[in-house]
Parts: sequence; structure tokens; C-alpha cells
Amino acid sequence: MDEEKTIILREALKKALNDFELIEFSEKINRPIVYLEGGKVAELISETMGIKDIIKPILVETLKLAN
Repeated sequence: MDEEKTIILREALKKALNDFELIEFSEKINRPIVYLEGGKVAELISETMGIKDIIKPILVETLKLAN
């Protein structure tokens, strides 16, 4: 996505998710909001996607032992 549009969307989301009334309501209905900056979300996604490189060999060996 265009960098300028990404910045605008991230700022709008940050503003919305830091709104006191929204936070208060979300806690009242037991659905608390946990806001993470866009860069942090991208980092977590990258880390999560990289786990497959660690897990796949383990699963392959485990399946070999199970047979």
C-alpha cells in the first residue's frame, strides 16, 4: 500500500483505539482493546511467518518417528 495512505490509516486507527469512551466500553463488555503500533504488528507477523522454518523440520522428524 502507498506509504502516505498507510500512515494516514495507522494514525486514524491509533486515534480510534485510544479513544477513552471506546476503551471504557470495551472493558465494560469484557473485550479490552490491545493497541499495537503498525510497525510492531508487521514485526510480529514477520516473526510468526518465520517460525515455520523452525517448526517444519521438527514436525518432519516427529512424523518419521511416529511411522
